[in-house]
Amino acid sequence: MAGIGTARVSWDFPRSAAGSRGLVASGSTHGVPIETMLAGTRLTPPVLEDLDALVQADEELAIARNLVAAVGDVAGLGIEVGCRYTVASMGIYGFAMLSSATLREAITTALQFVTLSSAFVRMRLTESGQVAVLTVDDAEIPSDIRTFLTERDLSAILHILLVSFGDAFTTGAGTCVESNLDEARCRVLADVFPGLTVAAGQPVTRVVFPRQQLDQPLPTSDPVTARMCAQHCEDLLQRRQRRGGLASAVQARMLRDPRRIPPIQEVALGLGLSERSLRRRLAADNTSYQQLLDETREALATELLATTDLSVEQIAGRLGYAESASFTRAFQRWRGVPPGRYRRVPQRP
Repeated sequence: MAGIGTARVSWDFPRSAAGSRGLVASGSTHGVPIETMLAGTRLTPPVLEDLDALVQADEELAIARNLVAAVGDVAGLGIEVGCRYTVASMGIYGFAMLSSATLREAITTALQFVTLSSAFVRMRLTESGQVAVLTVDDAEIPSDIRTFLTERDLSAILHILLVSFGDAFTTGAGTCVESNLDEARCRVLADVFPGLTVAAGQPVTRVVFPRQQLDQPLPTSDPVTARMCAQHCEDLLQRRQRRGGLASAVQARMLRDPRRIPPIQEVALGLGLSERSLRRRLAADNTSYQQLLDETREALATELLATTDLSVEQIAGRLGYAESASFTRAFQRWRGVPPGRYRRVPQRP
């Protein structure tokens, strides 16, 4: 687990592979082989491309360090990476922001579900008088990679604000960026975002803008979609808290085809690993293929019993059991009752 001393830092959470994909894509642009980019991590190219996969924060840090080591700590590299991020690349988290009623609601949603992002900075929104301030705090980021990640996260924030919420967030009078980055990096930032005033060498990094912009309606607002996306974000957070990293990628592949659960050889092949390597790496994460299989089967079984009219025999077949009796014994071990009885008793939401 990453941290400073014994304290857990705010960025230490399993995250979507989208952030790592952006780093690798920039590395490719600069001629850095993917093997070099992924050195020091447990990630493989197939895992990185899996839309359901999670990576640990330490792994994304390693990829960022590999990029800086290969390309050099040049002004604008982090900005280049940050501008790759869009609302669409953030999945349901991005759509939750996009469907918000106002810019205030979009930012509040972003902060509420920030652990669904790839951010390493710590963000905070404050209001005073006629001014709103989005503080971008990089104090917890390791010093050797702090400048690069501050560049990346700040430019990602600005890119999303200006591209996705440009009708509400503008670069006119009263809007500026105060940054603790140096002059060279701030010049690149100003070039990338024309019309934006950028002040370098400040104590902290902040995006300052007129408070009235917070209440500007968003053209993409949809209350029903916003509620649905927020619920999906809640569900996603709960699932991520239960399981992350390679284990998450394995379970995602188990769930990919609702008609069958693939055997371990097929899952390993899809992740670019041998069966032996997959078993060894899962053991290093204090889990096993069988444990993940049991968890997945339990989740699918309860869902199928609650939402379909499939017989117990049919559900057993879908879950890979040769006979329904084996499934019944397993289900009773998981839930304390046989599947038929579980289906008849109303379940609490």
